[in-house]
Amino acid sequence: MRCPPRQLSERLPLRRVADGAQLRRHRGVLRDLFLDVTPPTSIEHWPNVTVAVIATAVATASARVFVRMRRIVLTLDAIGMGVFATSGAAFATDHGASWFAAVLIGMTTAIGGGIVRDVLAREIPLLMGPDDLYAVPALMGATTYAVIDYLGPQWVGLLVGTVLATVLRLAGLAFHWRLPTGPRDLIVGGDT
Repeated sequence: MRCPPRQLSERLPLRRVADGAQLRRHRGVLRDLFLDVTPPTSIEHWPNVTVAVIATAVATASARVFVRMRRIVLTLDAIGMGVFATSGAAFATDHGASWFAAVLIGMTTAIGGGIVRDVLAREIPLLMGPDDLYAVPALMGATTYAVIDYLGPQWVGLLVGTVLATVLRLAGLAFHWRLPTGPRDLIVGGDT
C-alpha cells in the first residue's frame, strides 16, 4: 500500500530528521549558489550539518510537545526567519552583491529552505498558499538591512531588519493578514 507523502514522513522519524537537516542546509546552499561561493559554507564544515541533524532529531523526538507549544514555535520561527533574511543579505553584501541582489538573496535565504523541503516532500510549498504572510516580512527585513547598511553601521541594519521582519511576521499571524489574490480562474488559466 502506498502512503501519501505526509503519512510516510510521519511513519519514518529518520526521514523527518533528514528533512530538517536538508532545510537547514538548503537555506545556505541557495544563497551560496547565487553568490558563487564554493564549496557552500553550510556544508563545508561538519559542525553545520551536525547541529542541523541534532536539532532536528530533538525536535522530532519531542514533536508532541512542540505541537502543544504552537505559539512559541511560531514565534521562534518568526525570529529565525528575520535572522536568516538579514544575515543572508549581509552575507551577500559582504561578498560584493549589489543592494538589490542582497535583498533578494536575503529573502531567498529566509524562505528557500522551506520551499526545497516542501518540494522534496512532494507537497505544495507553504509559501504558495494564501494562509501565511512569510515572504513579505523577509523581503522587508532584508530591504531594511540593505538601506541601513548603506547609510550606517551594519550591526544596526541587522538588528532593525531582524526586528522588523519578526514583528511583521508575528503581526501577520496575530491579525490574519493575507496578500490579495486574483480570481482563481485567472490564476489557474480558466476557459478563454
